[in-house]
Amino acid sequence: MKTLKGKIVAVGSALTLFFGIAVTVHAIDKGKSIVETGAKTLQTWYFNPTEPTHNPDLAQNYSLIAPPGVSCGGDSETICSIQDIADASNSQPNMTHGDVSDDSTDKYEKSYRDE
Repeated sequence: MKTLKGKIVAVGSALTLFFGIAVTVHAIDKGKSIVETGAKTLQTWYFNPTEPTHNPDLAQNYSLIAPPGVSCGGDSETICSIQDIADASNSQPNMTHGDVSDDSTDKYEKSYRDE
């Protein structure tokens, strides 16, 4: 009888340990999938101002389509494009790093118009 109780205790302990490991692994995997699916993708947003708001700091002045006849990669002072994530509530850049004109460390990876 002592041997049977010992085996039951051993099997119960092993099952409890196995169950605990399985729950832990599942929780870790679930956490990874949340991080992976929560990643946001940078997009290229083209500066396409509407008059009279020729302001590079306004999200409404950007679109995912380059304006006709505009090419980027020049040395002008006019912003051509920025890199940013989309605002979830509209089809504009999130302006994650604040004002584009104040972005001295170029977190937006700005390009300038070729004029």
